[in-house]
Amino acid sequence: MIEIMVALFIFAFLLVIMGGSFLIMKKAYGQGAETLSLQQNGTQVLEQIERDVRGSRWVTRVSATELRCFDEDSTETVHYTLQAINGKNYVMRNGTQMTKEACMGLTYTLNTGDGVVRVQMEVADTQDNRVSLDARANLRNRNASAF
Repeated sequence: MIEIMVALFIFAFLLVIMGGSFLIMKKAYGQGAETLSLQQNGTQVLEQIERDVRGSRWVTRVSATELRCFDEDSTETVHYTLQAINGKNYVMRNGTQMTKEACMGLTYTLNTGDGVVRVQMEVADTQDNRVSLDARANLRNRNASAF
């Protein structure tokens, strides 16, 4: 009888350890999946900004968080901003929200010497998982201005 109780105790102890390990691995997997989602969403946004910059005749950096792209007729084609909605910042393209998650930081840097636009962005989800992204796009005609 004692042997059965000892065996049951050991079995229950091992079961608790395995259950705890499973919960820890499940939590880690969930955080990894959330981080992957942040990375994918941020990459999509940066790729769109790169396409718009490359397709523009010239680009103006209005502020560190605002960028305007123009065509050969000096018509504004795209306007990127960081805008607050319900207390959180989001990347906006022509007034339309691009990011699902809040954007903790967005910076545009122009190098007028070689026509390179550098975009740095940090996004975060509700669990405070954060992803920092960095992209560079070359203007095809090398006509950049910083006001």
